[in-house]
Amino acid sequence: MKLCWLVALAACGKHGALAAQRDGGAAARLDAAAAAVAPFDAAPAPEKPVPAKLVVGPELACAVLSDKTLKCWPGPVKVLALHGVLDVAIGDAHACALLDDGSVTCWGAIAYGATPLAGPTAVPGVNDAKRVFALGGASCAGEASGALTCWGDVDAAGHVTATGARRAPTAVRGLAHVAALTPHAALLEGGDVVMADGKHAGTTNVVELAADSAFTCGRLDDNSVECFGADQPCATDPTRPAKPVARPKHGKPAKPAKPAKPAKPPAVRIEKLAGLTPALHLAFDAGLCAVTPVEHLLCRDPAAACAALRPPPIANIVETAGHCARLGDGTVQCWTGSTVTTVRGVAHATQLAASGEHACALLADHSITCWGDGRAPRSISY
Repeated sequence: MKLCWLVALAACGKHGALAAQRDGGAAARLDAAAAAVAPFDAAPAPEKPVPAKLVVGPELACAVLSDKTLKCWPGPVKVLALHGVLDVAIGDAHACALLDDGSVTCWGAIAYGATPLAGPTAVPGVNDAKRVFALGGASCAGEASGALTCWGDVDAAGHVTATGARRAPTAVRGLAHVAALTPHAALLEGGDVVMADGKHAGTTNVVELAADSAFTCGRLDDNSVECFGADQPCATDPTRPAKPVARPKHGKPAKPAKPAKPAKPPAVRIEKLAGLTPALHLAFDAGLCAVTPVEHLLCRDPAAACAALRPPPIANIVETAGHCARLGDGTVQCWTGSTVTTVRGVAHATQLAASGEHACALLADHSITCWGDGRAPRSISY
């Protein structure tokens, strides 16, 4: 009986092994069939591109996406057939994109000596650009060589004008290695400031440049503020009076005056603007204002000898654009006079861009919300 039991157990073990063999073979055949259907090295589904940078202009807003494509609005979102986009600059009714091959392409109410551009068109002769700028009806490219080339509403020397010109790309004389550009001055990579008339301020430590309709100021690396040029917002020294006319002595006629020597061009006048110092950021979209180290706005009245103005009651400011501020908690507040409003539907904002009354914010979830021009906040699809 004991032997039979042992024999039976052995038989059962043999049959179990055979069954496992059969099951294993079936599983292997199923795996082989699945492998034949599925790709050998299937790539994951590509992630949807997300906005990397917002740029808002007077009549147009754009987002540079993470895959180097470009989406622009208002109105229906326009998907431009552009790839390799690194940056975009928006002027009056036109835009120009910097591409990763060093070229620049523009579209809208700007021309290269011809009619306005209906669609993106490469700027002739520009092929090693590293920066792109737009001012009014003109645009410029800062090239890797340091040269600055401008087109559209510029004069024969390449300087930006307001005459409605449609000039072809023109090298700007006496200006190179430009890091920032305003209608009245340029900030050079070394920290100097050059005015529109070509005069250098002779400084080396300006890190931010801002301009209003009448004056240009810079924030220095020590967070002090200086203003440049003849039109100073807070002038303190009068113009030197002219020399008196020579009078005849003892009835003798006065000696004829010697012809005056040509005067050397005066150096750029620089004035410390103590009323905005120290400043973490210049907020000239809001007037003669700056963000202070305690993260609120400090403003001065240039029409009243730079007397202090009561700023809008906003605190914890990270950045400003137009008449809006992004706060440290990710909300955005905008103001009209002393009235401050929190923008509805904007939370966890990471970028803010504005032009005039039109503003947009990029949120942490990669969505975009825009408002202004009498419109309620609205989400932008891309």
